[in-house]
Amino acid sequence: ENESSSQPCAEMKSKQYKEIAEMKKGRSWTENQKKKHKSACKGKRRLTLAQKLEIVRMQESSSPGDKKTQAQIAEMYGKCRSAISKILHPRNIAKIKKSLNIGVDLTIRRCSAVTEFEKRFLESLGEEDRRILMSGMPCNDEKLCVRANLLAKEMGTVGFEANPGWLSRFVKRHLAAMRV
Repeated sequence: ENESSSQPCAEMKSKQYKEIAEMKKGRSWTENQKKKHKSACKGKRRLTLAQKLEIVRMQESSSPGDKKTQAQIAEMYGKCRSAISKILHPRNIAKIKKSLNIGVDLTIRRCSAVTEFEKRFLESLGEEDRRILMSGMPCNDEKLCVRANLLAKEMGTVGFEANPGWLSRFVKRHLAAMRV
C-alpha cells in the first residue's frame, strides 16, 4: 500500500506546504510546480476577522500553553506561514484591532479601514449622484474622487486616496444593496 495514502489529511497538507515553500525559494517555477501550487491553494478561503483576532491572540499570549508559533498557527488554519506572518505584521494587527473597536461584524472576511469615512461620504452624496452610481451609468469618477479625498483630508483620514477602483468597490459595498 502507498505510504502517502495512509497519512492523515493534515500531514498531507503539511507536506504540500513544505514542498511549495521549497519551490518558492527559487526564482522561477516550472509548469509542474505551478500546477502543484494551484492545487494546494484550490478551495482555500479567506479568514474571518474573528479568526484573525484569534491568531493575534495566540501569537501575543503570555501563557506558554496558548502561545503558538507562526508555523503551528498556519497548520491549524490550513494556510502558509507567510499568510500568517502578514496577519501578524504590526500594521495589520493595528488594523484588525481598530476594526474590533469600531464594532465591525466579526464574520466578515475583509474590513474597510475607513468605515466612518465611508459612512460620511455616503451621507454626503446627493440624490442625483446616488441614482447615477446605483444605475451603473457612467459618472464623473474624477469629481467624486476629489470630493472623497477632500472629505478624507477634512476628517484627518491618513493613508487614504480615492481612485476609480476605490469608488467601484465603495459602490459595491454601500450602494449595490440599495438597487431595486
